[in-house]
Amino acid sequence: MEFNSVPSLLHITSVRIALRLLQDIEIEKMLDLDIMRPYRLNSFDRGRHDLWKLIEKTAMEKLPPLPPSLPIQVAKFIRQMHYEFVSWLLDHNLMSEEKGCCINYRKFICWKTDGTINRIKTAEKFIEDEEIEHPDRLIVACNYLFVCDILRLWRQRKVSGTENVTRAGNNSAVRVWMHLLTKGNKKHVHEVFRDFFRTECLSESDIPLRLSSYFRFLSLECRRDYLVNYSFAIHADDFRLCLFQMSEQERTELFQTMPRVVLMNYLNWPLQYLFLKMAKELVQYLDLADFENIMDGMLSFLFLNEYDYASLFKEFWTIIPDCFKVELRKDIKRFKPFEIILNYDRKLYSKSLVETLAEYCYE
Repeated sequence: MEFNSVPSLLHITSVRIALRLLQDIEIEKMLDLDIMRPYRLNSFDRGRHDLWKLIEKTAMEKLPPLPPSLPIQVAKFIRQMHYEFVSWLLDHNLMSEEKGCCINYRKFICWKTDGTINRIKTAEKFIEDEEIEHPDRLIVACNYLFVCDILRLWRQRKVSGTENVTRAGNNSAVRVWMHLLTKGNKKHVHEVFRDFFRTECLSESDIPLRLSSYFRFLSLECRRDYLVNYSFAIHADDFRLCLFQMSEQERTELFQTMPRVVLMNYLNWPLQYLFLKMAKELVQYLDLADFENIMDGMLSFLFLNEYDYASLFKEFWTIIPDCFKVELRKDIKRFKPFEIILNYDRKLYSKSLVETLAEYCYE
């Protein structure tokens, strides 16, 4: 079963052009305004909607002459890549309201050709910058299991008398290394990792965890528990990285027993083009609640970034068995936004799809 993505030449070209626009000072200022707005799922934000119309208009005006379809795609990619950056900030506890500072974190970002962030290279660059507070650098080193950097930064911390690292953020990776560095250990380090990474050790106050760094040390039960029940506690890009470390049998069992979890991850950009293929292979394992949750997920994504989830939604609807469609339609109020998506035709409506949905659902 295919679960990896290989970007097309058109996609790679669009990413390269979008990246240049992301670095434009005028556009960067508008993107900062988006970051300062609160993010709400299942909710239409008129201010954000209008801001992105302006960003896309400005971006298209700055583009050189291109084939007709490319400017629109590039403008859309700006939004997806920007939210990739926002996701990176959230995963590393670096949003401005959390840190109370205005460091330009964009300068650390290393991009892949598919428009996602190369988080390992970015982490290496982040750790080397002495402008960043020492505890933040040590926390990133712990999360990414950069052992040499952990030891080096720990020695520097002891010399400089830096404040308690855990005040800047805590999770299982930080806890296990603070234990090893301050108390030592008589057990094998792999056993210590397994002890500290039990899901019972998670705390509501924990910052997101880079699970893929430690995934190979965990039991099969613990691995599944994280991916199925605690995906909110791990980095946004970790799911696929963990899949690569599984055996074929382990992956197959996860796909068959928890198909909703798998498909929800394939709603993330830039994997949407694989979603329908995966859904067709896993549809036999989905139940009514799974279909409802996946459709709700599409609705949330549609409100947040207005990517073309409507087309994906309509295609997904065609593969849902008729018996489940009947059940889904029974809850008239809940099904109404889904019905709007299925029947929406831009030629027949004066407003965009998200504006039409917002009028029914939230106003």
